[in-house]
Amino acid sequence: MLSDIQRVLIKENVDILLVYGDTNSTIAGSLAAAKFNIPVLNVEAGLRIFNRAMLEEVNRVLTHHLLHE
Repeated sequence: MLSDIQRVLIKENVDILLVYGDTNSTIAGSLAAAKFNIPVLNVEAGLRIFNRAMLEEVNRVLTHHLLHE
């Protein structure tokens, strides 16, 4: 997923990336954009449970860190 998103970012000459939620595609898009120094906006309306045993929480935390570096 990451390499495919990177190819699209390059091909489309993306200025900013909008990602939704806390899915694996959210973290993949955020990571791909971070590698190219492309700003990312994340739309997330879910609850913060602070339980890293849940994969969605891990995705939220990692996305948040990528957005604020």
